[in-house]
Amino acid sequence: MTKPCCALKVGDFNVVCTFGSLANAWYGYNGVVSDDSANVSPRSEADENRPQSGDEELLPLPLNITFPRRLQRDPCGASVSLGLGNRLGRRREPALVSHFLSSFCKMVWPKLSGAVQKLMDERVQEALKVAIQKLPESMRGEVQYNISFGDSAPSITDVYSWRQHPCVKDGIEVCGKMHWDAAVDMKLTLGTWKFGINRILIDGVGCIIFRPLMDQAPILGGFHLFYCSPPELRVGLVGLGGITRWAAVDNTVSELMAEAFKMVMVLPQRMTQRFANTKIEDMPDFRCPPPVGVLRVKVLGARGLLGVDLGFTGRTSDPYCVISVGSCSQRTSTESRTLEPDWSNDEELFFLVYHERQDLLLQVFDENVLRQDVQLAELPKSAGQTVADLVARCPLPRWLDLEADVQGGAVQLQAWFADLCPTSSIGSADHTYVLALKLFHLKGVSAPEALGAKVRLRIGDLEVLSRPCKVIDPGNVHGFGKRMSTQINELLQKGVDSAIVAEAFNLDTSVVEEVQRVQGKEHSWFGWDEAHYHLLPEDEGETKRKTVQLEVALASNWSVEWRLLVEEDLQQFLMRCRQQRPLPLPFDHGDGIGHLGVSLEVLQGNFGDAD
Repeated sequence: MTKPCCALKVGDFNVVCTFGSLANAWYGYNGVVSDDSANVSPRSEADENRPQSGDEELLPLPLNITFPRRLQRDPCGASVSLGLGNRLGRRREPALVSHFLSSFCKMVWPKLSGAVQKLMDERVQEALKVAIQKLPESMRGEVQYNISFGDSAPSITDVYSWRQHPCVKDGIEVCGKMHWDAAVDMKLTLGTWKFGINRILIDGVGCIIFRPLMDQAPILGGFHLFYCSPPELRVGLVGLGGITRWAAVDNTVSELMAEAFKMVMVLPQRMTQRFANTKIEDMPDFRCPPPVGVLRVKVLGARGLLGVDLGFTGRTSDPYCVISVGSCSQRTSTESRTLEPDWSNDEELFFLVYHERQDLLLQVFDENVLRQDVQLAELPKSAGQTVADLVARCPLPRWLDLEADVQGGAVQLQAWFADLCPTSSIGSADHTYVLALKLFHLKGVSAPEALGAKVRLRIGDLEVLSRPCKVIDPGNVHGFGKRMSTQINELLQKGVDSAIVAEAFNLDTSVVEEVQRVQGKEHSWFGWDEAHYHLLPEDEGETKRKTVQLEVALASNWSVEWRLLVEEDLQQFLMRCRQQRPLPLPFDHGDGIGHLGVSLEVLQGNFGDAD
């Protein structure tokens, strides 16, 4: 028998209840907070009169059942504590969230798989080209692939937290252990090896973000899917018989796919999809949200390291420390001939943080001139050292044990975290600043020149290079999907004037004409719809007087020619970008005048009295 259920929405408050031998409830307010109550007895009069503590708010629902409500936080602002207090005795709400999300993904996956496959095709092709270049030249070859996910939707097997997303007021984030068993059809050639991949299994800490939330159906305007750190990845090899059991082949292919996957779905990269009829005003921000903050790390020293070089007084090393967060890696200076290096005079290391559950990788190496550097020690990966863990453990200098062949090794660290917020200008040198470059559309340029065009930003020693320019779907710009595009084309094929069609769908005539061109594979809208975030370098207090230089290079079969778009004072350019978003920058390309839509913004972080 199907359990009776009811749904209630009051303003921002949502409740869904099912009733039976077990009473379950889902509800959320300014985020997602879920609860369930099993075998809960009716409330007594004493319960009704019991005061509510600030630690556990009680929300009475029908049938005399009380559901605790609590929004938890962890360092850097995440909701992670899943305790419900002593009243329920056990903690079952993570299982409820996990079951709901897995069922939801499985239900909507047939509608999303096509869009996901298109996104993966675009990103994987680019990622594989880059990843293959990192292999030895003897192993490089062609890659043919056809990724077909079928019914293999990602699932959340264990929920760690759920919350209102810290950077998006209208978004909901659920974070947990994500499992994805994807069926693929991929053929690779590495040197003389030819084989295929029919399955990829991915396990790691991932997030699903639903944003934006709409005031009307379908409520969910889109979603983000990503892994916080590189997940565990396994591949199924076919077509080589017994050779597939060779560890060398398996390891090489796994490393290749892991590197490619990291460029597709590991922060700061993510998979994003807009649902039909959702108009996204700022597509670069939707596809590439800003970092949540900046991590500042001071590596003070290490002790008990392994000696791998032979010196006059015995074994010694030339150690240096490397810290990685996401795709960014930074290192300390090298201390010569010592097993207890002192890096206290080194400058702090800064990292952009896109999620507090991003792993922090710390390794200590011995530097060599004539041979490859040797790893001496590292922070234990099994301990799951995340940005949030480090900030919580090291507000003051603290020794952390290292994992190495020699027992007793440790590194001394101190860490700070600063939230980021928009600012109108670059002011005090005491603050940390992050530049946000948003690239929109390229107009007035023919398709052969537009497809593959790139943009370059230079500010002092900072240089940012965009991805290649691509086709822009008019539906993404004006908020409609395939169904409306089909209806528009059907009317145009029946001879209805484009102006009448545009008025019927409340669109501009140019949009209707572009939909018709897209149907005939003759695109004329091009752009990037992406954002880049970089720490603004500090050069002895000269930050305020920096010059910004923007250039564009159109696609060409010949040499790359960079055309200057703008070269002016950074503060003045920021002011211009605030007055008009996006800011159209004209440039001459021989056949006419083209325009590139850009926006340059600044985010500010304040570590307070970090010293």
